[in-house]
Amino acid sequence: MDRKTGGRTLSYTFEVWASDGTGPVGTAPISSTTVSGVLSGVLASIVPPALDNGLYEYRVQVTNGLTSTAWSAWHVFTTLACDLLQSVADTTATDPTTGAAVRVLNWADGDMDISQVIEPDGFDATTATDAQLEFYGLPARPSDPLDPTDPASQDAWDAWHAAVDDPWDSHTQPLGPDTFCALPAGTMSSPSNASIDPDFTVDPSETTDARSVAPNPVDSFNWGGEVATAHADYKWVSGEFTVPSYTQCASNQNPDSHSSWVGIGGWNGSSKLMQNGISSGGGPHGDGVAPFAWWEVANSNNDTYQKPVLSSLVRVKSGDDIAVTTSYNPTTKKATFRWNNKTSRQNYAITVTGHADNPNAPNYAGGYMAAHYDGRYAEAIDERNAFNGYYDWNRPHSGVNWLYVNVSTASNGSSPTRIRTQAHDELRMTNVYHVTVANPHPNPTVLDKVSAPSGYPGRFSMTWNSCGRHDSVPH
Repeated sequence: MDRKTGGRTLSYTFEVWASDGTGPVGTAPISSTTVSGVLSGVLASIVPPALDNGLYEYRVQVTNGLTSTAWSAWHVFTTLACDLLQSVADTTATDPTTGAAVRVLNWADGDMDISQVIEPDGFDATTATDAQLEFYGLPARPSDPLDPTDPASQDAWDAWHAAVDDPWDSHTQPLGPDTFCALPAGTMSSPSNASIDPDFTVDPSETTDARSVAPNPVDSFNWGGEVATAHADYKWVSGEFTVPSYTQCASNQNPDSHSSWVGIGGWNGSSKLMQNGISSGGGPHGDGVAPFAWWEVANSNNDTYQKPVLSSLVRVKSGDDIAVTTSYNPTTKKATFRWNNKTSRQNYAITVTGHADNPNAPNYAGGYMAAHYDGRYAEAIDERNAFNGYYDWNRPHSGVNWLYVNVSTASNGSSPTRIRTQAHDELRMTNVYHVTVANPHPNPTVLDKVSAPSGYPGRFSMTWNSCGRHDSVPH
């Protein structure tokens, strides 16, 4: 006789609920499944019902037929139907300062290698060397000493401490083998420029704010935001924003999508692009409203397409304050992507490089990743995705408030400058209306537009205006 169950078997009831990232939502579970006849000490499990892509929570209650336990704690999970990237054997790398071997997790994506360097126990970013900060995918400390009398200096150091001072217990957990999703070709797209609109309305404060540079206004069919154009060798861009809440266009207007991201390249006809950010919807694999993190590198001959990060350790929800960073090191030929969720106190970075064992990879040049780098542009963008030759409808959102966007010509982000203090294009997202780039529609429907407050040269907001149309990509 089993003294725990009084000779009885156990029944486990699993409830699955929709979630907004802070807890279950709704008045009833999506499903309730009971597994009966389970012996004490034996694992009980279920296969959840078919679920739309999105965020969910489950809980469990156990009974022996006489008494029942309280419900368990809530457990969060995400559904995103896709093929997973292949994880490969762990390796080690040498800490550039201590010489110690540290653990490196690895994934394979065709001709590209993805890795995550795991900080050792006791690692303290505030005392780390500059080489260590870059090695572990962390932001460089400000180049100038702290000046308590200078608000700009104080802001720079406060921002850096906010990025690296969080408890490292939440940062060093490995992402796990089932982390990256491989989406089908055509999920994301390079921008299509519509025209320079001479009637574009610019915030009047831009011309009077001495710290800002008046933007060059441009219409785009699928991008909205700011693009720095002052240098030819941007290697680092970082922006912080509040993840908006999302809804969906009418049922007859799917698929719809919205992405907020930072990146290097990809503008004004350039096909070379490195980027990472947060998305909701897009194509056949992102139809749920719940936001998710992702990264991508592309050029005219090769595109990883949007790679969602599925790990439960990188959860994102509406209202989160999140910073995203893209950087490229031409010496190591590595792109680094970082997500710093300041609300959940989670901070992760991965590096992507060419597969050194395959010199015959498509467009292999100077270490493969070099073929995806174009330093003439660094940007912070709202985007509606493209799939199978069509732009998605522009997914409704509550607005994206970019708290700052900084750019740098140094791969570790040293000496960053606000994006709107230098020459930059300001992009308004509009419909295509099935006309050529050379002959745009004179009165396009505005889908997303920029507003920028006076006195804050790194800050701007993106406002959703319209779902628009399911437009074909111009050729």
